[in-house]
Amino acid sequence: MLRNLVKILFSLVVIPCLVIGSIWYLNEKKFFDLTELNFKTEIARERQTGRSVLENEINLLSKKLDQFKGTSLFEVDLEKMQQAIESENWVKSVEIYREWPNRLKIVIDVYDVVLLYWMNEKKIFPILENNRTLEPLSMAQAPDRAVTVEKKIFEEPKVRKKAIELISSLPTEGSYSSAKISEVGYDSKEGFWTDLLNKELRVKLGNENFESKSLRVSQVLDYIENKQIEARVIDANLSQKVLVRLRKGP
Repeated sequence: MLRNLVKILFSLVVIPCLVIGSIWYLNEKKFFDLTELNFKTEIARERQTGRSVLENEINLLSKKLDQFKGTSLFEVDLEKMQQAIESENWVKSVEIYREWPNRLKIVIDVYDVVLLYWMNEKKIFPILENNRTLEPLSMAQAPDRAVTVEKKIFEEPKVRKKAIELISSLPTEGSYSSAKISEVGYDSKEGFWTDLLNKELRVKLGNENFESKSLRVSQVLDYIENKQIEARVIDANLSQKVLVRLRKGP
């Protein structure tokens, strides 16, 4: 009976005290101090080869979070860290996990890149779905997206928002999907236009009703491709109509 009581006391008191004491000792010796941040980004259609689209942003964010390093994993203020991360204009949401003994895993859901502003080969600015821009990329870093060389789209938020609206309104599949667009342009008089990938064909869309216009353009594209008609311009900036300008023969 006494032996059983000793075993119970040992299990309930001595062992937990030893464990708690060991953890306290290791904590005092800075064994659990945060030394590493492990970032994982969730971005739709992010380029899977080469350097990450967000490499520059992650490096800047990592430096910003250096203030938390050296703090015990038991004591690090995860709420304050989360607020610091969510203040970044490219972050949609974030989840933080402790990875013992001295690391945090930071999973960030990121706003998608919808368009690229091509300044030159060394400066390509990603434009996000929330109408913000990222630090410039090189050609090797740039994801597969439509580009624009229009300074007005890049510099003026209202015009940029309309360009994003245009891209977002395109069908996900088909002859006039976002994957088939090579360039987006803007004219102050006629509005927005797009060039199709691997085709010398321009589509004029104006400034509004992009979704209904893009559906009509898809139908027209399917028709002229089936009929093997060579077109150079599709003008959808008309009321309920689409005008097709044919390519002149040799």
